[in-house]
Amino acid sequence: MRVAVSEDLGFAPVDTSIRETFRAVIGDIRGSFATVEESTPPLKGSNEIFEVLRSMAFLVNHEAHYRDHRDKLGPNLIANMEQAASYSFADAAHAQAEQTRLYRAFVDYMDDYDILLAPTAAVPPFPVEQLYPTHINGEELRSYFHWLGLAYGLTLTSHPVITIPCGLDATGTPFGLQICGRRWGDRRLLAIAAAVESHLKSLPARARPYPDIAALSHPD
Repeated sequence: MRVAVSEDLGFAPVDTSIRETFRAVIGDIRGSFATVEESTPPLKGSNEIFEVLRSMAFLVNHEAHYRDHRDKLGPNLIANMEQAASYSFADAAHAQAEQTRLYRAFVDYMDDYDILLAPTAAVPPFPVEQLYPTHINGEELRSYFHWLGLAYGLTLTSHPVITIPCGLDATGTPFGLQICGRRWGDRRLLAIAAAVESHLKSLPARARPYPDIAALSHPD
């Protein structure tokens, strides 16, 4: 298999410790594939595109809630609605056109690879009391969902993506490995992901953490 590898998809902020864990993971599994190439996918502009398209969805789904029951809404939804109100019809049209451009470029990019590997989350798990990370590596994030760039960048491409468990990160919490397949290749991606996870079982540091948790919950 021909595999592309990217720590940040070329645009997403990623915590240094997550980058280091991802590099270690790739070092452990590199020999399992025919070729592994560090590569930057064509996802430039993903932040701007996603912010506008996401705002359009919030306007459709929550305009009445925002108008009639703002006092009952959480700060994240209010922030989304206020951001949505700042965009114009031209912004929406531009974002849709740019997503089409991004999609076509990514289809061409994946012609050279069977899968693309990347981290799933840009930061280690944070306290449940914290609504969202505000900084990564000391840099302030542009929005409360900016730390999810690794996920929404690939969502914009309309390609199938799956996350599988891959050992623990430097903080001792589970690490997710994101696998992106070719467009319309959902069935093949599931098969690849199952094969990769099966192989990870032979690598103690990369196997599914806490594999017996289901047995502990249901001893019978």
